[in-house]
Formats: sequence, structure tokens, C-alpha cells
Amino acid sequence: MILLNSFNSLNSFNSLVHSILISLAILLPSCMTSSQIGQPTVQTPPQSPIAVTKPPAVVEPDALINPQASFELHLNSQTNPLVINQPLRLSLQSQVDSFVSLYHISSSGKTARLFNNQEIHANQEVAFPAPESMLDWVLRPPPGEETYILVATQTPLQWLAAADIATEGVLTLLALTPSQLIERLITATSRLHPASWNIAVLRLPLVNPH
Repeated sequence: MILLNSFNSLNSFNSLVHSILISLAILLPSCMTSSQIGQPTVQTPPQSPIAVTKPPAVVEPDALINPQASFELHLNSQTNPLVINQPLRLSLQSQVDSFVSLYHISSSGKTARLFNNQEIHANQEVAFPAPESMLDWVLRPPPGEETYILVATQTPLQWLAAADIATEGVLTLLALTPSQLIERLITATSRLHPASWNIAVLRLPLVNPH
């Protein structure tokens, strides 16, 4: 009888311990969760976006060509490729009476107006520089690409502002980048009737003398 009572007491003790362990197992996660909830939340500040500067768009000279022109316009060179320290020899011709202006983008990226609103007759071939002129146009380095833009209109075209001109003279140096020159010409000709103007573009390599 004594042994039986001891055995029963032991069973009761084990049951009590087991119940306590189960209760602790249930309570501990709740305590941890409550403790974690009570802690302040640390937020990572958002990163500032990195500004990416895009290079300016480059406008190609061929964007000047007018597919709606009602007359042909030609601009040619006696030599191709062009050679440094050699003279420039161009010829131009319009199918109709026109006022023509010639612009230049050098291999170094400089821009210039070579002549402005020169009146020519239909199919008249004109040389630049003119044989009788005092202008001796010698091609200068660096090697690269030379671009000549011939504009022909039915009436004189005036579009350059005073701020666009760096040095005015027989040769007018412009304070415009190549893209600015092209964009300004596009704007100026867009105000004209599409059939009343044309542009010829001549792009030639400039090389060192052999």
C-alpha cells in the first residue's frame, strides 16, 4: 500500500512537471513576440536616385535634305578625298534662279558661313572660291570629315542673329556647334514653302598629304 501511494505520487509529480513544461513552451514564443513588437522599427532610408546626364543629341547634316523641293541643287568637289594643305575647289549649280548660301562644318567641329545669299541663274555652274576672288581656301588639319551645306531659296534667307556670329568678314565664323547650325537651318527653312527651297550636303574625308 505504501509502495502504491509512492508510485501514485511520483506519477502526479511527473504529470505536474510535464504540464509546466508545456505551459512554458506555449508562453515563451508569445513573450518573445510581444518583446519584439515592443521594439522600435528601424527603417532604412531610401537611396537617392542617381542623376544620369544624357549627352546632347547629335543632329546629322542629312536631316537638312528637302524631299519636297521642286528643283535640283548640286554641290561637288574637284577632289575626293580632300587633302590637308591643298586648296578647296567646289562647284555648285541650281536648276532654277536662286539665292544661295554656303556653310561649313570643319573636321575640328568649327562652323562658318562661306558666302551669303549669292544670286545665281538657273543651271549656272559657280565655282567656290571664285577664280577672281582673293580668297585662298587651304584645307587645314586635323584629319576627319569636312561638311559643306549649300542652301538655295527663292528669296534671300536671313536667319542668323548677332549672337550667332563670332567673327564677320569675307569668311564669317559662327558661334554655333554643328548641331546648333543644323537645327537653326531646319527651323529657318521650315517657315518657307516646302517647294521653294532646297539644300545640298557634301560630306568628304579630309586626309593627311602622302
